[in-house]
Amino acid sequence: MAEPANQRDDDDEKGGPAKGPSGTSVPLAGRFKIYPSSPVPEMSTASVRAYLAVDERDTIGQRVALICGPEIPPRLEMAKNIKGVERPGLLRLYEFGLVDWPGASARRLAFIYDLPEGGPLWRGNTARDEWPAPRLLSHFLFPLANALGELFHRNVTHRGIRPTNLFWLDEARTRIVLGPSFHVPGGFEQPAPLEPIERAMADPDARGSGTREDDMFALGMTLLAFAQGYMPGQGMDVDEQFARRVDRGTFDSLADLTRIAPQVMEVLRGLTNDWEQDRWTLEMLKGFLDGKRQQVNPSSPLVLRAAKGYRFGGREYKTPRDLAHGLGRRWEAAVGELRNGNIAMWIRNTLGDQKLHDRLNAAVREPSGDPNPTYSDALTVARASIVLDPLAPIRFRGHSIHVDGLGTAIAVAMRKPGGGPIFADLIRSRVIGLWTMLHKSAGGRGLPPAGFVERLGKWIEDPAPGNGIERVLYELNPNLPCFSELAAGMWVSEPDQVLEALEAAAGSGHKPIDRHIAAFLAVHAGADPAQIRVLMNPEQVDLSGGMSILRMLSDLQERFGPPMVPRLTAWCATLVRGYVDGINHLPLRQSQIERLNQVAEEGNLKALLELVDNEKMREVDHWGFDAAKEAYVAAGAEMVEIRGGAKQRAHAAMLAGKETAALTSASLSGVVGIGSILWRILF
Repeated sequence: MAEPANQRDDDDEKGGPAKGPSGTSVPLAGRFKIYPSSPVPEMSTASVRAYLAVDERDTIGQRVALICGPEIPPRLEMAKNIKGVERPGLLRLYEFGLVDWPGASARRLAFIYDLPEGGPLWRGNTARDEWPAPRLLSHFLFPLANALGELFHRNVTHRGIRPTNLFWLDEARTRIVLGPSFHVPGGFEQPAPLEPIERAMADPDARGSGTREDDMFALGMTLLAFAQGYMPGQGMDVDEQFARRVDRGTFDSLADLTRIAPQVMEVLRGLTNDWEQDRWTLEMLKGFLDGKRQQVNPSSPLVLRAAKGYRFGGREYKTPRDLAHGLGRRWEAAVGELRNGNIAMWIRNTLGDQKLHDRLNAAVREPSGDPNPTYSDALTVARASIVLDPLAPIRFRGHSIHVDGLGTAIAVAMRKPGGGPIFADLIRSRVIGLWTMLHKSAGGRGLPPAGFVERLGKWIEDPAPGNGIERVLYELNPNLPCFSELAAGMWVSEPDQVLEALEAAAGSGHKPIDRHIAAFLAVHAGADPAQIRVLMNPEQVDLSGGMSILRMLSDLQERFGPPMVPRLTAWCATLVRGYVDGINHLPLRQSQIERLNQVAEEGNLKALLELVDNEKMREVDHWGFDAAKEAYVAAGAEMVEIRGGAKQRAHAAMLAGKETAALTSASLSGVVGIGSILWRILF
């Protein structure tokens, strides 16, 4: 694919981002300074705020920092794969990490990018002049195809390609770059028309990381916007938009054919094909740009369409796909429509599909196995929606979730009161297994990995700390910060940050663990249920349990740090104090207590473990104590012999002295003996 010559954009309104940062700065990675008083509105969204930044190692060009809130989980794995890459069409990501943001109650995640000095290609959602076909091909598709090639090579999906997320990298406006996208879940900020139908039907936080085909679709719809001069679907009701897309296909329902040049009609139809298997790949796009003819298949698979629609919720639905979408959005009213059999009769009598009628009836009549009517109603609608449209997301209690977006959906929901139990019900209902089976049968892709449903069910069905919905949350979001209130003000997303949070919690007067930290430790530190139970109930812990949790925390500190956790060490010392208090040798016990207090102040968990986990010392202490007891018994026997022997009463005073001496000698010999042995062992 030949590279196009740079072409200056003279038609767009001038005015890039403001220049010249001012005010106090926030440091990142010892290299960047972020200026909170210098915002960059052109790169800010509802989810992120952008500010000017300075790169102290490289003064060529300017930088911009995107500051994320804690509510929306970023895609850090994708960011790691593309960090530092400099290629045409890509906005270079230099660094990302945590910063102490002014006025924030917790640390914030910051992404550092090159500042696009020419500003955005498209401002807001207003209409603009359409681009001519030659310019679309050479100036638009060439650089973006190169950018996607680099992303796909690194197994990265962008999931944020849209007209308002394209920028001029240079002030002269000759180089287009894709804007940032890793600060939010895949597709989260995308307008629904720029997502394939199945992704668009899902909640924004549950659209998933997606596939290359999803990026190709978004590229095609973005191209359509520039070709016709306004956003696809602009001014159209959301429900009507979905109905048209399902009925006629996305391109035919949202494209203005009178404004599109013939030279780009082929590529537009190829990229926006609703049937993923027939959508143009990147290789096909590059072939087209090199002048090779590519096949364009029908826009979408054939769907059953009724001459007389089914009326529900004030609308008329003519296809099972559209009806499934409407039922999911109004699930509380939908359950009655399903159970009275009217929808099944409409499918049989109007659509003439007896098999679908039978599958729907079976799904509706299957018992839920739970007396809770809310759960039963939600499960009925979820099953029916999957049967009616197995390619669509799962609908459950007003949520619409694509399976690979389940993790981010749970993360967003659990930031809100009552969000977690809804998703726990979704998982235990096993509708994910039903969706997987029917989705595969319908030719859908993006299936969960083998064993996925079973693992989710296992975690949900175990209510013990370290499992439950919290375990699912961290298993599905490996880079998510811990949600525990005990870690408030900290961003705990890696094993090396766990002890910092536990240290903060131990100093707060609370137990240094709750269900979130328990699940986080189970996922990131391999904590077993016994260790977690000890942490959750320290007032009921025995010495062996205390030692178990001390070993785990000591291992964490040794592997990840930090070097000192005095509050946590002092808390652990209370759990294992019995090992020291149980020493029989009084001088040794006193010295060990002093040493234990010293180690607790130093904050070294390994030193505490070594102090109390000394089996040889305990054996010698017990041996010495037993020896002292034997000496005491022997002395007592000698006393009896003296008292009962045939000795002269004249020697009575001397014998009494011998009794005292024998007892004293026996006790002292035991103490001295054990003391000398223990001293050699310990010192």
